[in-house]
Amino acid sequence: AQGLAAGGAMAGAGAVATSGAGMMAGLAAIGGSAVGGIGVLGIAPTAAAKMVMNQVLADDDRLSTEEREARAVGRAATTVGAVVGTAAPIVAISTFGSVAGLSGAGITSGLAAIGGTVGGGMGAGIAITVAAPAVVAAGVGYGAYKIWQWMTSGEEKDMIINYDLHWNPVKLIQRFGRIDRIGTEKEIIYGYNFLPELGIEKNLGLKEKLQRRIQEIHETIGEDSAILDNSEQLNENAMYAIYEHRNKQLDLFDLEPAPPIDLTDAEEMLRQLQQHNPDEFDRIVNLPNGIRTARLTQETGTFVFCESSNINDPSEKRYPQLLLLDRDGKEISRDISKILSMITAKEDTPTALLPQTHNQTVTQALREFSKDVKARQSEQRDFKLTPAQKYILKELEKLFKDDAEEDLKSIINELIRTVKSIHNQIILQELKNIKNNGSVGQSLLNKLTHLYQQYDLKAQINSTPQPKSNLPISKIVCSSYLQGF
Repeated sequence: AQGLAAGGAMAGAGAVATSGAGMMAGLAAIGGSAVGGIGVLGIAPTAAAKMVMNQVLADDDRLSTEEREARAVGRAATTVGAVVGTAAPIVAISTFGSVAGLSGAGITSGLAAIGGTVGGGMGAGIAITVAAPAVVAAGVGYGAYKIWQWMTSGEEKDMIINYDLHWNPVKLIQRFGRIDRIGTEKEIIYGYNFLPELGIEKNLGLKEKLQRRIQEIHETIGEDSAILDNSEQLNENAMYAIYEHRNKQLDLFDLEPAPPIDLTDAEEMLRQLQQHNPDEFDRIVNLPNGIRTARLTQETGTFVFCESSNINDPSEKRYPQLLLLDRDGKEISRDISKILSMITAKEDTPTALLPQTHNQTVTQALREFSKDVKARQSEQRDFKLTPAQKYILKELEKLFKDDAEEDLKSIINELIRTVKSIHNQIILQELKNIKNNGSVGQSLLNKLTHLYQQYDLKAQINSTPQPKSNLPISKIVCSSYLQGF
């Protein structure tokens, strides 16, 4: 009917309606151009379609909230469909014909091609393009209404598609929970995951991280079904931990990554604590060395804070060091910001039990720290030695390692002690001459022994007042076991 009406209108307004030229002339006469004519002719059916849909999907306060929302969506979608339906035929006309574009020849060939899809010619093409906005408007509007109805109807679903993978597996579990409700009659809930492209995955490692964290959930809290893929090892028994007052573990999986904290942030925390809670600040300051704790966190490891002090003045602190150890007690980081972020806690942060091996782990860390402190002290002492002293000491250490005779080792030890203690400028000049001559091995031993006897160095060293030892004492200030979930 619409096609006949269009043909009649063009017959009255243009040339012979049944010819291609007549139809084009009629369209131009109606709309100022052939394309405009198609648009003008489509106004009436589109308006009619929108009016009908507004009646079909009319609002009524007697209806349920869900139904009224669905109808509102349908009415809005009808308008969107009308716009899309108007633009789509124009695009089809410009591309379907043997002549591309919206020239006269392009429009004629495009309309003929569209009409040919239903066995007609250019007239049928005009009828289709004129009717298209109305059909699309009604279809999109009613389709949107039905989809919204289905989404809010409460009908049980059995499939979820994750277009993105959240780094936190709890978010994925929550998505399943939207449809995997208690009392559902669906025996299986299907989950499909879109994975990152292989090149991106290689850089991000998102799937690997998710798999590791999901398996930790299975082992710690338990799940009765797979989350990411079927390779997961389920642990349904662990779900009962929630009923055994261990539900604080679940909170840890919903934690966002801790923000980075540097020394400036830490100092500001202490200033705020001292200002607003001076009693608590004093309590912390006066805590004894060696205190320990344990807490639940996202990664398993041990935090240790070591420092050394002067044996003659314990208040003189040296070499403070934060250490982060892995679950095997091996050092993995000394990064201050990373460690401070990991150990920062609140009053309600979940605690954990110290493992039996905690003292052993901390003691080993203290031994390694003590070696580090001694090395630093040695570097400081060596820095004060002259190049000649350093050269001779290096050669003596080689002799000590190469020779197995205990008597000779005793002599070398005495010479090493003596060379380190020499401050007399005359003797230092003698050592310089030995170095300049490149003396090594037995020749070096002979020359040093001669100097030792000539200047009676043993007596000189023993009679010279020795400075008080400033050998540092290493200690553990505090430590914390970090129990990963």
